[in-house]
Amino acid sequence: MTSLTQINDTQVSIVNFRSIPVLTEAIILENDEIVPILQAVKIIDVKKFAYLTHKVVRANERARDLSWVLNFRNKLDEPLIDENCRVISLSTGQRFAARPNWFNCPA
Repeated sequence: MTSLTQINDTQVSIVNFRSIPVLTEAIILENDEIVPILQAVKIIDVKKFAYLTHKVVRANERARDLSWVLNFRNKLDEPLIDENCRVISLSTGQRFAARPNWFNCPA
C-alpha cells in the first residue's frame, strides 16, 4: 500500500481531476433538494428567495460551463448537460429532463 509521503503531485492532480465530474453532478442533483426550501423561503421573504435563487442559478451556470469545457460524458458518450440545457445525462447513464432557466439558458 502506498503511504501518503509516496504520492506525487501528478497522482494528486489525477485524483483531483477525477473528483470534478462527481462534484459537478452533485451540484446539479442538489436542485431537486433545494426547490422545496426555496419555496418555503419565498413565502417568508421574497427578496431572500430571489437572492438564493440567483446563487443556485450561478452555481448551475458554473457546473454547465465546466461540463462543456471539460467535455464530461457518460458511459453512452452523452454530454452531462446537453447544448440546450434540457437533458441531464449522469455518469451512471441515467437521464432526466432539466429546466433551461436553472442554467440561465433560453427556454
